[in-house]
Amino acid sequence: MDRATVEKDVTESQVATYFQRIEHNVWLAYVYTLFFWSCRSILLDQVLAGYVFVLTGSNEPVGLVTGINGLVRLFMAIPGGYASDRFRRDTVLKAAGVLGLGCVALSMTSYLMGHMPLLYVTYGCWGAYFALQRPALEAIFADSVPQGEREVPFTIRYMLMNLSGMVGPLASVIFFLFYGDSWSLSGLQWVLCGGLVIGTPGIVSLFFFNDDLAYENIKPAHQPSSPTTGLTTPSSRKVRALSYVEDNGDLCQLEEIQDGHRSEQGEKTRLVVSSPGLLS
Repeated sequence: MDRATVEKDVTESQVATYFQRIEHNVWLAYVYTLFFWSCRSILLDQVLAGYVFVLTGSNEPVGLVTGINGLVRLFMAIPGGYASDRFRRDTVLKAAGVLGLGCVALSMTSYLMGHMPLLYVTYGCWGAYFALQRPALEAIFADSVPQGEREVPFTIRYMLMNLSGMVGPLASVIFFLFYGDSWSLSGLQWVLCGGLVIGTPGIVSLFFFNDDLAYENIKPAHQPSSPTTGLTTPSSRKVRALSYVEDNGDLCQLEEIQDGHRSEQGEKTRLVVSSPGLLS
């Protein structure tokens, strides 16, 4: 068995095992990333620039819209980070969800009315939304994944970000194929409003995150006291494993959690047996 085959088998096994025991908040983070980042690529990229240019006949308002959005995000970054550290992350995400739905309503109104002052206000509100939502989501996502097992979920999430980021440019290409260089204002309005529809399920998912279900928060909650000794005893929980490579090149895994605690014996189970030089 060559190295490529071993690595492929290990990777497929890890991914399959991961999807069997994926956490509640992690699933929601994937849903949010897929839907809202698709919406984001439409609202902030080429389609928005085309809409503002067709509406005003100038590129200057395009810079003003994106500039206002960026400045508000900058000013709100510290309050947003403080909120995610000071309060429950699910509460912050619910507040962001309310703000996000308000932004959707404002965006829909400003797009259909072609009202530039309202559009400036709308993108300022989007900036506040991004600054409030992003730190809380990143924190609760990280706390919902056990240490040592973060490679797969973080990779999946960033793949979803990249995949969703293609939606805006793809919409621009399709629009160009249909309209050529003469872009229609009504057509651009439909595309932007369609982006809002795509992003709404992602914003709604923010209301269902739960700090109490984050892995880092449920570890201490599952340690009942022994009736005889008064000491904490392990509770029933799925076994997780940390993979590592020994000095001789063998790929092994250490049982990290057994009935809610790290295994005291540090029992290791052979995952792949290979010659010392196979993984070098």
